[in-house]
Amino acid sequence: MKVVVIGASPYDILPIVLNDFLLETHVVRELTIVELNPELLQLHLTVAQAIARAADNPVDITGTRNIHAALPGADMVLLCPKTPDPVRWHADKQAMEGIGLGAQARAFGGLGGLLVGLRSGHMLRAISDSMRVVCPKALLLLRTPPLDIAAQAVNDFGGVRAYGTGAENALRGQHAVCNLLGVGIQHAHLAIAGIAGAPYLLDAREPDTNADLLPEIERKIMDGAWGTLPAHILSVYGAVPVGDLRYHTDRLPDMADSPRYDDLPMPGTPAFQRDRLTALATVATEGLSAKGRAAWATMMPTCGIHFGMGALSLIGEGQGLLAGLMLPNTPAYLPDVPSGIVVQVPLPCCRGSLVDAPALNMPLPLRDLIVQHGEACRCAARAAWFGDRTALRETVELLPALDGIDRLYALDFVEQRIAAHRDVLPQFFD
Repeated sequence: MKVVVIGASPYDILPIVLNDFLLETHVVRELTIVELNPELLQLHLTVAQAIARAADNPVDITGTRNIHAALPGADMVLLCPKTPDPVRWHADKQAMEGIGLGAQARAFGGLGGLLVGLRSGHMLRAISDSMRVVCPKALLLLRTPPLDIAAQAVNDFGGVRAYGTGAENALRGQHAVCNLLGVGIQHAHLAIAGIAGAPYLLDAREPDTNADLLPEIERKIMDGAWGTLPAHILSVYGAVPVGDLRYHTDRLPDMADSPRYDDLPMPGTPAFQRDRLTALATVATEGLSAKGRAAWATMMPTCGIHFGMGALSLIGEGQGLLAGLMLPNTPAYLPDVPSGIVVQVPLPCCRGSLVDAPALNMPLPLRDLIVQHGEACRCAARAAWFGDRTALRETVELLPALDGIDRLYALDFVEQRIAAHRDVLPQFFD
């Protein structure tokens, strides 16, 4: 089986993928790493080869800077860049601040996230077009921001099987809820789902008695256990937001206590990133000697994320599950939400393992939010894919994050930024 990994960050996802593909499983026979930075590419290759040797794994490991040259024969493609282009994002941020829209300078939603999503469209279309020709049966796993727009676009128009994946927020939410209750994860049956990338707690039960734990959780949240912002969101939408709240507030109307972005969210501090690169360099030179294993252990997550093993299970080549998938909705996932809208499907956890989801009673305000945001993302996906300006106008008309803003003013601003980024938005000018 051939796996292609594109743009995996050395600070978070790359170590997990290499650990799962090369150490924990031996079903991958060909691994191709795609990285535009030649120095990082060499580091990634050296680390991967050192791990494979230590694991006595005969996988064929290659690297390239050319995405399309890597795709022929692939069974799975992991498209991993998680952070928008910082230069273009900061230019958008400065422009928004200059006209009184600074609160919309967001990474994953609002006007800032919309512009990021539009700029991803041409790349997603090019990769999908290549995959249909050279690896038509391959699975495309997306971690491309914003995931709600990216996953919607490829599923609606790409002609390839594609899932968005972002389990971290849901899994961290699971741990946070259990900590709030003062119990281990084996003592709560939780169902977490909702907007792609911004999940909510929809059900919580005691496993043995089936007692409803939601009232206690909601009372603690309203009493300020997690601060004022989760309590505010719960009071408006009737559900507890879980995980990193920036993913939620990016997709909501501006609130007084919404976090502001001075910079793009990056994996860790500069010191953390330096430590990660040092650890990778140690593995590259030491392999999995005692020193190398100690360095490798520092890079493994603490909240049970096994991205690679879960990804393999999706194509029948491994054991485990990839939680927190972002898929077009069906009645089996969120029955109150129209089919076709990309949602974060239920992550039901019981005794620390995934189980069948319970019947979910979604609060009406949250259901309305998911539907409105989802329809906006469907329009944004069409605009990003085809440069469709009618769909762009409909996106701006629908986005819940723009409530309270003159939408014609916002649309005019987006058009100005499309012109400013014309070189990466050819679909709007062909």
